[in-house]
Amino acid sequence: MESKSPHTVDIDIGPRDIQALDRSNALAAFFARLGYNTEVRTEQTAGNLGITAEGTARPIKRIELIADQEGLFQVYLIELASVTVTHTRALGKAFRNRAGNYLLILTSDYERLDFVLLERYLTDNQASLTGIASKQVGIRPRVLTVDRRKPGPIHLRVLRRFTWTESDPFAQYDKLLSAYGVADWSEEFFNNRALFSDYYLLERLPAFPEWGTDPRPSFDRLREIFQGAGTRLAGKGEGLLRKELIEPALRILGFDFKQGKGTGSATAEPDYRLFSPEKPTSPIAVCLAYPWGRSLDGKDDQRDKETPEENPGAVVVSLLEKGEAPWVLMTNGKTWRLYAQQTHSRATNYYEVDLDAIDDVLFRCYGLSEEEGRYISERLREML
Repeated sequence: MESKSPHTVDIDIGPRDIQALDRSNALAAFFARLGYNTEVRTEQTAGNLGITAEGTARPIKRIELIADQEGLFQVYLIELASVTVTHTRALGKAFRNRAGNYLLILTSDYERLDFVLLERYLTDNQASLTGIASKQVGIRPRVLTVDRRKPGPIHLRVLRRFTWTESDPFAQYDKLLSAYGVADWSEEFFNNRALFSDYYLLERLPAFPEWGTDPRPSFDRLREIFQGAGTRLAGKGEGLLRKELIEPALRILGFDFKQGKGTGSATAEPDYRLFSPEKPTSPIAVCLAYPWGRSLDGKDDQRDKETPEENPGAVVVSLLEKGEAPWVLMTNGKTWRLYAQQTHSRATNYYEVDLDAIDDVLFRCYGLSEEEGRYISERLREML
């Protein structure tokens, strides 16, 4: 039976939320706030979970089931004598043959927290006698290591995406896999999936003369239209998102644009063609727009009632193959991605900015401390 997601958008996670995770009760409360079912909290033993290998069971001091979603996705807290790569891999193998998907939280003293998502994959097992290859399931631990006292911006960005927003445990698991991709590729303010070199973005780009332009006037205007956008636009149609957010943002960014296909159309055509004011005849990019928070990596019948079967990545590839413009800008309002014609993989190489990090940008732009910036952000949300 399909379950109803408790949240429609990712909740805000700040450093204090992570700093408070100093015991099991705090972790359970954290996951409850994220929307997980923590009413089933249960003390476990290694034996109960089928962990029988002495080398795997011996370091375990305590195991607790923190959350359980229909038996299909479970979160376990495992306190160890020490958290090592060997122990992490051994625990992953111990869960390999158990049904369902798992997120493990490993710690020895609650100073360091390892959030370990167990990713299953198929391997070829070559039978030496018959020569017949058989498929077996392997386990790859995806690890996010967080210093509880000093969580960084990337840690906060990833942990925000742990919010339970999906309609079923399988979709939520896929969302978490995507979040770990952010951890692998992300820089402090952006997620660069091999579209550019990080050296170019971090070292060469700031040396361009355009970088010296004061960004604050545009930033202030962008922040004004994005403030409270999730509350206003989540669950609403694409047309409202275009009118209230995407078109004003494109103007602030300096684009001239012409509308393409209408809302709800599933044809592989751009929603907008973007032009430079200096060259109004040939588009420098095309733009795809989707409802607020819609998945940009596949189908989404929960947030997109007009084109739920559309795969945005496939549309991007189609548009780039047509060659009308060398760039595709794609957005669901919350996440903005840039794709390029000249790249190794047109569907998976992109530059991404997530507006969940907008408070972090505020700190840098105005020289505010983290506490000052978060205080201002909270007051603005209350006013809106």
